[in-house]
Amino acid sequence: PARLDDSLSPETPAKFDAKFNSVSSGIAVTPLNISATGRVLGAPTNLAQPTAYHNLGIPGALLVDLVDSTHYHGSVAPVFRDAGGVLLFSLIQRNRGLLIQQALSKAPTIMSIEYGANEVLGFATRGTNPPITTNQTHAALMTAALNTIHTLSPNTKVAVFNVPDVTSAPFFTTFPAFTVSATSGQPLPLVGVNGPLAQGDLVLLRAIRLLAAGTGIPAGGVNFVNPAAGSNGQPLPESVILRSAEVSAITTEVNEMNAVVDSVALRPWVAKVDIHDFLQDIATNGYPYGGTVYTSDFVTGGLFSLDGVHPNDFGYALMANQLILGLNNKFGSANFGISLNMPLGYRDANANLKVAQLNLARSHIVLKNQERKTELFLGNLYQQLV
Repeated sequence: PARLDDSLSPETPAKFDAKFNSVSSGIAVTPLNISATGRVLGAPTNLAQPTAYHNLGIPGALLVDLVDSTHYHGSVAPVFRDAGGVLLFSLIQRNRGLLIQQALSKAPTIMSIEYGANEVLGFATRGTNPPITTNQTHAALMTAALNTIHTLSPNTKVAVFNVPDVTSAPFFTTFPAFTVSATSGQPLPLVGVNGPLAQGDLVLLRAIRLLAAGTGIPAGGVNFVNPAAGSNGQPLPESVILRSAEVSAITTEVNEMNAVVDSVALRPWVAKVDIHDFLQDIATNGYPYGGTVYTSDFVTGGLFSLDGVHPNDFGYALMANQLILGLNNKFGSANFGISLNMPLGYRDANANLKVAQLNLARSHIVLKNQERKTELFLGNLYQQLV
């Protein structure tokens, strides 16, 4: 499956109708409204657990947070760890010390580390450049974390995820940078505050309401979100656009962080989990399974949630299998991964069944051993009698 911005390049304007039936049929697409009325934050049921959680992944956390507690509860610019009333560090870290120390308190045999995406994602979703994070800075933080793990828990094996190309997620690829002329059918670039969009520029998913109102649609161009609205003559704000130079800056940052992962994965107790190439391949070719090709398309692709950034359950299952693959490749283990054809509601019951079958098999082996011992004992007695 082609990315939408690629399929609407000036060289292939005919693909526009294939991607957006609303253009040719005149069916308006109404942005989805989800009301927050009556919603309240949930109440954690194990906030007072006296030991660390096994899962210490915190949305918004950066690699520096693994080894430095300075910003854990920052709620003002430029740090927003516990902002907007969503106190995720307070709910997960719970003022119990460094995340790395909490993780090691569980005496793990295997520990997974996944950092890097947040270093660029927050800026990318706001249509801006990430700050320059040099290879040396990221390497120093990763080295400090791994040295701490190996010093305090030398038998712990570590799986380190590399960083995906965040701009391949549907948040960045759903809306094209071009529309077509309503009269000639020729490609027309959308319009931003800093001028017309060009090849390589990306329109963010949160531009949907602006596009539906005609913002950014050039005069005479088809409004592919809401054809009836046409163009209102206003440009898209740059905060909902990633210009090609910004995309390049993000790519550079991701590549530098992944070079760090490649380097640390040379340690005999560290495995690399390559989700960068895996998700890039899905964005390019899709993922065939069970007679269906899953893609990174928004909603219809079947792999991403409705925020356009995070995978859905099936997508995370694929990532979990990549983790298992990385461990198998490095340590010669033979885990078979997650069964993707098991319905979510049945997985717990299926796991209990597997445990029961394993226990039965073990009991059978114990019984066989006891039978052999009895046979040997009776055999010895018989020899003594004769």
